[in-house]
Amino acid sequence: MQIRTRLTLQFISICAGILLISLFYIYTQFKNNLLNEFNESLHSKSIMIAEMVVGKVSDYPFHNLNTQPLNEYQDLYRENISIYDQAGQMIYSFNPNSSDLPRNKLAEIISRKKYLFSSEDYQSVGIIYTNQKGLKFVVVAEGMFNPLHLENLTRILLYVFFLCISLISLGGWIFAGQALAPIRSIMNQVDEIIPNDLGNRLKMSTQGDEISRLVITFNRLLDRIQKAFKLQEMFLSNISHEIKNPLNIIISQIEVTLARDRKVEEYLEVLDSVRKESMELNEVGDKLLQLAKVTSEGTVIHFSPIRIDELVWQSRNSLIKSSPEFKVHIEVKQLPEDESKLYTQANEHLLKICLINIMENGCKFSSDHSIRVALSMKDHDRIMLVITDKGPGISKEEIDLIFNPFYRGRHVSKIKGAGIGLTLAKTILELHNIELQVDSVTDEGTHFVLIFPKFQNRTES
Repeated sequence: MQIRTRLTLQFISICAGILLISLFYIYTQFKNNLLNEFNESLHSKSIMIAEMVVGKVSDYPFHNLNTQPLNEYQDLYRENISIYDQAGQMIYSFNPNSSDLPRNKLAEIISRKKYLFSSEDYQSVGIIYTNQKGLKFVVVAEGMFNPLHLENLTRILLYVFFLCISLISLGGWIFAGQALAPIRSIMNQVDEIIPNDLGNRLKMSTQGDEISRLVITFNRLLDRIQKAFKLQEMFLSNISHEIKNPLNIIISQIEVTLARDRKVEEYLEVLDSVRKESMELNEVGDKLLQLAKVTSEGTVIHFSPIRIDELVWQSRNSLIKSSPEFKVHIEVKQLPEDESKLYTQANEHLLKICLINIMENGCKFSSDHSIRVALSMKDHDRIMLVITDKGPGISKEEIDLIFNPFYRGRHVSKIKGAGIGLTLAKTILELHNIELQVDSVTDEGTHFVLIFPKFQNRTES
């Protein structure tokens, strides 16, 4: 069922329920008013007849005061007024053929002074009447209630109900269509968006309603999709370049070497060059696997207390062992006397990869392949690690981009790299809730500031 149809039916159901309750209330109140007026009329007639018949009667026992003869139309009487003495004996009846009132009814009238009751098709009112001589009589007025007015009202209410339901249905269908018109517009705009042109965005209304929020949310989704497509294109461009270049070098060197016989030293030189290019390919593959492992869903990462200063030294030694030309100078400032503050909850392997990647990135882009690592306390309870390089610096526009996968800055395109290291490092830092700040000055260098969370002595997994 379409939303427009469902909204219309719900609108009709709600309005029909409210309308039925209102019409039923009108019908009930009108019926009660008619019955009250009818009973009041009987009451007035009973008093009037009583005053006329027994208003001045004083002798007792009473004789039959009914002077109307029996006739053939006696069954057509629609009203009757009867008068009884205190003993329950009928002394007058407007209908000559009326039957005596049951004793229990007379007792109720005498007890309540005024008693409303119904018998067969008649509505009855019984009262106690005291005449001018002080004698008490029971006066009972009976009448057949005419439902004609109620029937007319019922027909009118039914007409009103079906007319209102028809108008409500039409109005609900129109209003539902107007309410869903922005949704149809959004659907049409979405249909016009194609993968080859993700720059289009949905037009947003200025009403600030839920539809506007939906458009904003969808445009943000398009931004993320467009970003993912750009990352994919960047990945294909960079990774193909990073893989193709070493392979071309390896293939060309092998082909040149095999073209003729060479000395052993030349073969060794070629093999060493092939080894270096193969190691670069292997490094790219390792970083891609690490990034895929860290970002994949369902991966369980175990944390344990790790001493930060020791991890920094281990990361430095691992980096220098793999790249002896790099230089890492470590400075330790104002460390706490309490050694427990030097610990953090972390996965040692991943955090070590993160530090190595940041250090390697700084050494790679520094003119002398050296960096400075400063370890100090921040706010007396958190460790701060500052890694400073002497590279060309990063522009403000590029600072937010350097952590995107496979992004390469404009000024470092000649330096080998796949643009994966910093992405992997930031992902690992986010897993550990380690705050990262980047400050850079063009042609002077860049500071990577890592602020570790306050250590809590517990094991997490």
